[in-house]
Amino acid sequence: MKKDNLNDETTKNRIKKDILSYTLRDHLFNGIRQHSNWQYHKYGINCKLSGALNTAVELENSKVIVHGCSHCAFNQRLSPRTMYDPAYDVECTNMTEKDVIYGGEEKLRAKIIEVYEKYHPKIITVLPSCIPGLIMDDITGVIATLNDEDILKDCKLVYVSSEGFSHRAKNAFERVMKDYTKAWKNPKDVPNYEIRGCGKQEALYSFFKQLYTLKEYNNDKNNDKFDSSKVVNIESIGLQGFVNKLEVENISKILKRASIDVNLIPANLEHCKNASSADLNVVMGNIRWAERMKQEFGIKYVKKWFYHYGIEGTEQFFNEIFEEIGLEEEELINAKQIVKEEKEKAVDKLKDYSEFLGKYKYAVYTSGFFTTPYILKIYLEDYGLPIKYVLLDTKSLKNLNISDETIDETVESIQKLFDEWNYDIKIVLNPEIEELNDVAENVDYILGDRHLPYIENIPIINLHLVSSFLYRSSFDLLTEFSKYMVRKIKIKQNSKYQVDNSKLIISNFDYDKVHYPLLDEEVPRNSMKIWREIWAIKSE
Repeated sequence: MKKDNLNDETTKNRIKKDILSYTLRDHLFNGIRQHSNWQYHKYGINCKLSGALNTAVELENSKVIVHGCSHCAFNQRLSPRTMYDPAYDVECTNMTEKDVIYGGEEKLRAKIIEVYEKYHPKIITVLPSCIPGLIMDDITGVIATLNDEDILKDCKLVYVSSEGFSHRAKNAFERVMKDYTKAWKNPKDVPNYEIRGCGKQEALYSFFKQLYTLKEYNNDKNNDKFDSSKVVNIESIGLQGFVNKLEVENISKILKRASIDVNLIPANLEHCKNASSADLNVVMGNIRWAERMKQEFGIKYVKKWFYHYGIEGTEQFFNEIFEEIGLEEEELINAKQIVKEEKEKAVDKLKDYSEFLGKYKYAVYTSGFFTTPYILKIYLEDYGLPIKYVLLDTKSLKNLNISDETIDETVESIQKLFDEWNYDIKIVLNPEIEELNDVAENVDYILGDRHLPYIENIPIINLHLVSSFLYRSSFDLLTEFSKYMVRKIKIKQNSKYQVDNSKLIISNFDYDKVHYPLLDEEVPRNSMKIWREIWAIKSE
């Protein structure tokens, strides 16, 4: 399938015309009221082949070979994160029982040569499934032999260790939640470690090891590949998702205005080759690849954290990039002025929306998670919403095996931050339906994100569709979010039904009211219960 080219002006203009339609595309493949794929994400086991394939197929002029049985290659074409955009273009060695007994190395070699001769790609990525991992096929040996024979003259072979499953330890989020709770007060103490899972990071790291360190480009600082004296690598995995794409585009636009060249990685072979020439890495996900580049090439990095959300946070994000990249004094002043201008434009746009939104009283239904206080800060400070209640749902924390003690500490920390920030907000913990009704009588609207339960007869503004806009360092997405809120409220006000009881056909199933959109049936409920119990007894 042909991908959108971010640099293509026609594509840019088309995308900007209707942000909502593209956002809907990302969410409506099988979810109507909420992210159905969130259920896959929460209750699936992280097969590393899934994330590795999802990452590898984004490379331009490349081919992906799954070394395993055809079922693995077929099932992983549809990732929980990109349900709307299956990976159609995947090759497979189609291993059989005979290959399991005698080994699949010859079959892999033949498939690599076949793919090269048929398509002449710049990169071929080999992704083994569990089977070659169990029988210990020598994949690196096959690749080394092909390289020695110089058969693939203008094509790079990359091997990603995607065998098996990878899942976080049962107490992983306990530690993360404790560390984040401390970091809310002092964001500079944010934990600088990663939680590995679905194989994306393994793929990124493999690209780094096998492409970024090519001898002919290593430490090539005096190159003429870029127009500007400063270059930033931006991690660009996940650009199939429209919101990811728009955020990277927004960041790139401002950096280019500040005369900083942008090299998206690992977009294609050329960008990978150029990566070691950059002055700074911008990390959008986990840090492993950036840490390795820091060790190998001395390239520092800036990672996007929760305190880089919102108007002020986005400005801080850019200023950290400018300071870390080593601009001259005059260049630094100019760059910060550019961001200030972009910020002022966004603030001006928000004024009209905030004036409308500020007329009403709100409650926000959300979960106590890593980013909660800073997301609420956006509602309060950027959008000027008079929030009276925060309805804090801690089920998601319990599902992540976080202890009651840590949950209590989390809630207490949120309350302390509200007091420190002078927010007069009442926290209602895990409200039952009756409590929700009481809250609804004292506010005009209840705002809800993806953790919202299925509630009828209460004036809810469901923002799940655009909730991810708030988790971005993008002025444009912040203004789009407020525009959407205004639109939703006006629709509700102009409707004869102040309460949204409308249902699309696919929503006419009976759903579990607490764990929406889980179907209200015994089998999925028991499956969820088994999942939690197995994870709870999982070893470290």
